[in-house]
Amino acid sequence: MSDFGTMPAFPEPVLYDPTHQIIESGRAYGFCPGLNIQQHVWLTLYAARIASGETHIDALLSTDKRLDAVLKRLEELA
Repeated sequence: MSDFGTMPAFPEPVLYDPTHQIIESGRAYGFCPGLNIQQHVWLTLYAARIASGETHIDALLSTDKRLDAVLKRLEELA
């Protein structure tokens, strides 16, 4: 797999600091970057399986099995 899945799912937040007239990373102010794409996709697939009525174990196995294929397709679409 390429590094596509390790990129942040959403851009990193930045803040403008008017006292220094610079734009800084949100991490300097305590903002967390959130999930990367792989984590976001996994959680979405898992939540869909749970919502459809599957048990926890079945949802885990199904999600893990399909994750690589979904990430590959998302990378192609991106």
